[in-house]
Amino acid sequence: MYHKGLCMLHRRFLTKERTNQRFQVSRDRCISSAVALLDFQSGLQASFYRASQTRQMLTLAAMILFMELELRQKEPPKETSPDSGFLLQTLEQSVSSFLIQFGPSKKQALPNVASASKNLSRSWF
Repeated sequence: MYHKGLCMLHRRFLTKERTNQRFQVSRDRCISSAVALLDFQSGLQASFYRASQTRQMLTLAAMILFMELELRQKEPPKETSPDSGFLLQTLEQSVSSFLIQFGPSKKQALPNVASASKNLSRSWF
């Protein structure tokens, strides 16, 4: 819940004046909390995926990372931490964890996320 709260509190600063260092701490906290939430996902048992709050939390984290990657692509920053490859890898692991938990029966639920992830990886590398 801590990282979800940080994501919700700081997400509005992801797009706000990206060149202004005044908002950098908020952007960094938001991104690191989103990564922490998706890292936490790998240890979840299948029963936790059934809770809507869990799915909302994971969706929030994924959307934050997708938005950050998109913004980095439009306007590449001079200095980035963590690097974009790491963020993309985190998203891909999240999709894989979901598919492992739900198997083939839910694969059709993720086509847009999976294709967006593939498109982002192609455009980055």
